[in-house]
Amino acid sequence: MLCLRCTGAGSRSKCLVLCDKLITRQRAAVHAILHRAAVAKKPGATGGAHPGSLPKPTVNYLATPAASSAAAAGAATDGAVLLRQYEFISWMSQTLLDSLYPGGPYERKYFSLEVLALLLQHWTPAADCTTDYQSILTQAAANDSSTSSSSGSGSVCVDVLLRRPDVVPLAAAVLQPSSVQVLLGCLVDTWDKLRMAAARVLELLPSPLPGI
Repeated sequence: MLCLRCTGAGSRSKCLVLCDKLITRQRAAVHAILHRAAVAKKPGATGGAHPGSLPKPTVNYLATPAASSAAAAGAATDGAVLLRQYEFISWMSQTLLDSLYPGGPYERKYFSLEVLALLLQHWTPAADCTTDYQSILTQAAANDSSTSSSSGSGSVCVDVLLRRPDVVPLAAAVLQPSSVQVLLGCLVDTWDKLRMAAARVLELLPSPLPGI
């Protein structure tokens, strides 16, 4: 993010590749956490192995206090990691939008639009999506009586985001009419590359565009 005003085309391309790898791995990490939580909730989950190839246990180890504590600690860790991933994506999208201020350098605007397009390709917002994940998690934690411990709050975080596929970790400003007006302003700019980058971002926003 320190290369927002990079003037060299080669350096800009290298930074875009690194940003693409970062966003891809973050998306994969979020998917892995949610998938692991979904599999753990299924009754009789065997982790992908064939049921006939597994020995029949004589003791229910999952019901032991040690196993329950380990599962709670794992849920707390997954919840903390998931929340950090969402917070970073939200901060990143807000930083990119803030770089589109009027009169800003063309290099900063162009690079911000390119990274924002990469971000929206991995986290494409739908027409009925919501970005207010913090309020949703806060309300769910307040309604759950088991969140007096950190393990409870972590499990609630994973459970809520697992039940809400409409939640995207983008900044709220991405779907606001003011941001669309800024992108439309870039669309009529005199620099061809800036217009093309703004058009790619607008194509990834939900239709109809907010405020239009």
